Amino acid sequence: MKCFSVALMVAALAASPVFAESANKVQKDPQSTFKLGGLLMYDAAWYQGHDALQGKTTGYTDETGFRRARLSAQGSMYGDWDYNVTLDFTNALNNVSNADPVEIWQASVSYSGFRAMKIKAGQFYEPFSLEAATSSRATTFMERGLPYTFSPVRSVGIGISATPAKGLYLEAGGFTEDLNSAGNLKRAFTGRVAYALIDTKGRLLHFGAGASYRVPGDNTLRYRARPESDLAPAWFSTGTIRNVDNIVLTGLEAAAVRGAVSLQAEYVRSDVSRSDGRQGRSIDGYYVYASWFLTGESRPYREGRFGAIKPENPWGAWEVAVRNSAISDDSGEKLHDITLGLNWYINRHARLMANYVYADYEKGIAQGNADVFQVRGQVDF
Repeated sequence: MKCFSVALMVAALAASPVFAESANKVQKDPQSTFKLGGLLMYDAAWYQGHDALQGKTTGYTDETGFRRARLSAQGSMYGDWDYNVTLDFTNALNNVSNADPVEIWQASVSYSGFRAMKIKAGQFYEPFSLEAATSSRATTFMERGLPYTFSPVRSVGIGISATPAKGLYLEAGGFTEDLNSAGNLKRAFTGRVAYALIDTKGRLLHFGAGASYRVPGDNTLRYRARPESDLAPAWFSTGTIRNVDNIVLTGLEAAAVRGAVSLQAEYVRSDVSRSDGRQGRSIDGYYVYASWFLTGESRPYREGRFGAIKPENPWGAWEVAVRNSAISDDSGEKLHDITLGLNWYINRHARLMANYVYADYEKGIAQGNADVFQVRGQVDF
């Protein structure tokens, strides 16, 4: 309930005379801005496991639920200061037990008064991976590829981003555990570099790399992966790796856009060192995907990441996509997905998505596969 208590404190502060006086001063500042935003995603999925995965399901299993439900307040003050406070209500709407009904998703301030450099502090996304850097509002598929299993998400820390040359974007920071958990991260140092060799209207050639050195707070680590469906079971699992000394993440990324067609790929590896003298562990994954806008739109790109689509036609934008992704560990366990996607961007604030995932699982002599059909309705403002 820690997060819920913090949310109540924020609400109480907002109602206080001191906050009201400060807000009034900011409101009088001609350079200040304030914007309320929201994001709502609702999913439905049908899945069935076969052979080694058959025990997970009996016939087709159907699931529904909110994928994301967030409210945010963001803006700027005095020209060079920006802020973002985002609360997540997904657990409350899904009636998830033993979890905070409200989570602090992001809470950060940043200063951009330096030339070509910005400093950010608070809780925000660690800079790692092209898919992770791209907002969930703008991802091509309902879920990110299997290598996203390794990506650090939100943590408390201080970060620096810079654009020292045209097309070159650098991000780095030091982090510790997020506000919604305890003991999951002692410290981490994470960075990402992205370079757009070509970046003109309708044309892009992007390369990037990321790295993160991480020390877990409780000296344990466990990777679990769902077959690119949040409502399906986590069929891949490393089990709990104990006596972990540190984790090193490395990643490579590339993307290309030519008009309505785009290609994107990433490779991510996690090397785990242990403090008890036992052999370390290695887990890695990749994805490659292609997308095509039937209505002629092109994926927008800015500062090392992709943005949301703005339909150019009154009937919206239509996109088809296919992805090949996999994750495996040194024990021989593997999960491989082929995903087909269809997206209808009704306007810049609403879209409908449909995905079919064929998941193939292997661990020693145990082999199995699964079919997943899922749809999503999304609204944001």
